[in-house]
Amino acid sequence: MTRTTTLVYSLIATAMIWATIIMVRLVGGSEAGILDFALFAGLGSTVAIWLVWVFVSIDEASKSDAKQAKAKRAAAEGDARLSLLLQLMDEDERSRLKERLREDLGADGEAVALDDLLGDAKRLRRKSG
Repeated sequence: MTRTTTLVYSLIATAMIWATIIMVRLVGGSEAGILDFALFAGLGSTVAIWLVWVFVSIDEASKSDAKQAKAKRAAAEGDARLSLLLQLMDEDERSRLKERLREDLGADGEAVALDDLLGDAKRLRRKSG
């Protein structure tokens, strides 16, 4: 559940608890011993509900932070490895790698798009170089 959903449920539950306490007061009167019990139970229930909301919010925030950090680490590691691999390869190895990629993608019907992309990259290199 999202924080907003749990917030709405917590607000509804709190309103119901305190509405029940008001009904106990109206039905039983102020002298009834049940009113003390209802007030104590209502206060305890309200505190418990809001503590659960706080803990759920903290848990969701920590999970989303952990997911973002993991995604950043994975992207950085992948980019660094790819960059290092490309730096270590000479021009012949790069061209062989491109050919292998074309062959692998040929079965998917994507070879034309990859050829277009590689052709555009070569044209850009020639213009800039």
